[in-house]
Amino acid sequence: MAIATAASPGIAGERPASLAAAHGLIAEAGPPRIQLAAVFGRDDRRPVFASRLDLRERVGLLRHSGTGATCSAFCVAPDVVATAGHCVQAGETGTAPDPAGYRFRRDIDSTADATALALPAADDSVSALRVLATGSAKLRTRPPINATSDWALLRLARPACRAGGFPVSDLDEGGIAARARQGRLFQVGFHRDLGRWHLAIARPCVLVMPSAEHRKTIQRDFETPNRLLLHRCDTGPASSGSPLLTDGPGGPEVVGINVGTYVRSRVITTDGGAVQRLSSETIANTAILAQPLARELESFVRRGRGGPATGNTSR
Repeated sequence: MAIATAASPGIAGERPASLAAAHGLIAEAGPPRIQLAAVFGRDDRRPVFASRLDLRERVGLLRHSGTGATCSAFCVAPDVVATAGHCVQAGETGTAPDPAGYRFRRDIDSTADATALALPAADDSVSALRVLATGSAKLRTRPPINATSDWALLRLARPACRAGGFPVSDLDEGGIAARARQGRLFQVGFHRDLGRWHLAIARPCVLVMPSAEHRKTIQRDFETPNRLLLHRCDTGPASSGSPLLTDGPGGPEVVGINVGTYVRSRVITTDGGAVQRLSSETIANTAILAQPLARELESFVRRGRGGPATGNTSR
């Protein structure tokens, strides 16, 4: 989905805050168009080899049987997976998909091994808080854009993540940028345009550090911009919800969640309406900084064990 600020009437102006969801649909005025991949230069996506069980046991597909919507998701606890919020929220129809339709399958699992969500009773609002938590009830597509709230945690009906989950790294943006410069930042997920539903790894990844002028634009258009990561890990449709990772002392750690693509475009407008689209430039892919989500995750896991049903927003 595209998010844009208004250009000045009657002139060509930049729309610097355009965010395309990484599942590939870009909903602008007029018919949606398909972005096959957000690849920068050479396509660095490669299959994850069978020897990387540390990745294949923890990253999987989240698919809805009714809508066919497919995203990447990853284990953060034996019975909890994380993904992008827009993968489980209401789309253009305004109706949220039935949670009963979701199935999660790790890369090493067969289709028959896919796991459903731990659904609550229809009238049990407390249990509902233990099943699905999101950073926001809906992704807002006008400034202030809440893309950094585009995360979701889902509880599975059984502990399908038998190898456990990825730990959340305590690295901030500066620390992640240092890892990227060392070639130690990578992204793992699924991509519809690669033709086969097998896990792929993209490395090396570059973290884009905005200029002072560009950072002002981001601060103006986005909520909590200090939680936004701009990266150039190569991605494609269905990679929404995939983890950005770095190798820590005990194995891979999550530093971010991939959610979309940041596009800057120019349009000519008259009376506030776009009359001609001139060009667009893909600046970077976007991810949410994982570090601030550690507390949300801890709270969500505790709720599943019968702890207090508190936390951020939930659907």
